[in-house]
Amino acid sequence: REEHRPLEMRDLVNEVREFSLGAYPDRVISTDISADCTINGNYKHLYSAVSNLVINALTKGADGVLVCG
Repeated sequence: REEHRPLEMRDLVNEVREFSLGAYPDRVISTDISADCTINGNYKHLYSAVSNLVINALTKGADGVLVCG
């Protein structure tokens, strides 16, 4: 069983943003997470879920669409 631990979602979303900017440097990816949001979860699974949402928005969305997290 994979380990669940407290995770700060702001940090995880920002990690996905940085990775995505490297892969899609011509796109604008903005985050605005003002509140702390700590959840218990599996880092790999949550990173994959957030990353999939962002990558889908970047690859399936229209050019010029602002991707926000």
